[in-house]
Amino acid sequence: MRTFFLLAGLKKLRNQMRIVVDLDDLMSRRMQLLGSSKTALSLGYQHERIPVWLSKTIANSFVSGLVARYEQAALEHVESTIGHWVDAVVLLSDVEGRILEERYRRHGCKAKVWVIPPPMDVVASPKSYEAFTNYFFLGTDALPQNRLTINLILDIWRSIRPSAEIHIYGNMVGSWPAVPGVIFRGYAPSVEHIYADGTVLFAPGRLRGGIKTKVIEAFAHGCAVVGNDISFEGLGLDNYPLLFQSDQEMNSIVRSPLTYLPHMKNAALLGQQHVKTHFSREHFEAEWCKVLG
Repeated sequence: MRTFFLLAGLKKLRNQMRIVVDLDDLMSRRMQLLGSSKTALSLGYQHERIPVWLSKTIANSFVSGLVARYEQAALEHVESTIGHWVDAVVLLSDVEGRILEERYRRHGCKAKVWVIPPPMDVVASPKSYEAFTNYFFLGTDALPQNRLTINLILDIWRSIRPSAEIHIYGNMVGSWPAVPGVIFRGYAPSVEHIYADGTVLFAPGRLRGGIKTKVIEAFAHGCAVVGNDISFEGLGLDNYPLLFQSDQEMNSIVRSPLTYLPHMKNAALLGQQHVKTHFSREHFEAEWCKVLG
């Protein structure tokens, strides 16, 4: 909010000044999706400043939906106003870039929309997947997108009771039921043991928006990723072997991970090559140089 009002001031002062705004994610879209998902909003750093009774009220799915729809409308107005004021707007995801570009055309905004994904350095070679160790998921339940995925993980492990374990890392603010095979590990001070040989990121998405950084980070560490089209949205991955179209299809790899070892190996190779090609620091810097003119 502070930078928006700074931008308003810059607009009044500008004299042959090129202004570029990095929006990161299209937050109006995120709010639209949150409003229709019936999940509680994340209050973020405001959580400690808000009375408990008000936090509980906002956590109600009906109230959260109303707030999200208001936020969606307010953010769409802000994003369009920015499009009238500046020369260029940058987003992470090409899906969201196309949405904003279409909106700017409708509203006659002058800003050009650029899509520049974040850089990711390759840390380790792709895993060989001669054996399977466990699945893992990374993310605090304070974020609604992680909360929705953790709910799905618990549902899958509760319903099919696989022999494979899944380890969930991150500080949890809520309490979760005990489900056999699902182990909450808490905050991980280092990632080396998480991205060990034979481990696979299990990250089916439930909330679209931006780029799932945990996915490209896993690829950079040489791991395969199991997910759906939401997990890989904005990445531009073609013919990825561990993309499942439905939860029912995903159940098969949870039940029998050993039969998917060749697919895991190919997924790790393909994912890391994609990171090297599209998420290199050189590509990131070159694109930003173009945006800045």
